[in-house]
Amino acid sequence: MPVNTTLVVAEPPHRPEAAPRPASPKTSKVPVAAAGAAEIVPGFNYCMAAMRLDQSSAERGAAFLRENGLPAAAVQEVEGDWAGGNNPGSWRVVVLRGITGSEYRARSQACVSVERELVRLGAIYKNDPDGRYDFGNFAWEKRK
Repeated sequence: MPVNTTLVVAEPPHRPEAAPRPASPKTSKVPVAAAGAAEIVPGFNYCMAAMRLDQSSAERGAAFLRENGLPAAAVQEVEGDWAGGNNPGSWRVVVLRGITGSEYRARSQACVSVERELVRLGAIYKNDPDGRYDFGNFAWEKRK
């Protein structure tokens, strides 16, 4: 009996399966930042001068601190050590004078001087029409 060639379908040529993609690494623990992010070193404690800000407010605050002698950067909280979300209030102002854990525990001069400067500059910045917040509500966090 003759074979009906329209009923028999040839198998498609064998295609090698695509190699599985390597798993993407977890989100980097390096914060997204304006000027100064390269100065943030894991293992040191940093003073968070202000948190939960929008980007422009954080950048203005960091610029004010830098202009007045306190190195600072606007840093966006990203997944990782300084977790947050991709939303307008996910920025913070970080003072870029990192201190060790032993300096923090001993309340060293480096730690106390940063806090004094934040209180002093915060009182000035709060009265600035573009400022409207005080750096006196700071917090220290260790960068992992």
